[in-house]
Amino acid sequence: MVNGKERTYWEGGETVYAVAYDNPIPGYNTFNTINLRLWRSEPGQEFDFTSFNHGDYFKALEERQRAEYLSSVLYPNDSTPGGKELRLKQ
Repeated sequence: MVNGKERTYWEGGETVYAVAYDNPIPGYNTFNTINLRLWRSEPGQEFDFTSFNHGDYFKALEERQRAEYLSSVLYPNDSTPGGKELRLKQ
């Protein structure tokens, strides 16, 4: 509370890149195609060498796995806090 007003502050966060890729979709009985644009999420840092060198192999890949989870399931159930967070990140 600041001056009697509730304030919200953003803490933490993670860097994830959205990478677009196009899939050509041929039309039926025609020479035309259209592009279907899909998205893939990639981590800000691909591999954590510091954690790997300290023997923590799972932590070295943790950021990559969290980024891949964003685009692995579309339209997750948002009745739980975890599902709401995933929908917001997507």
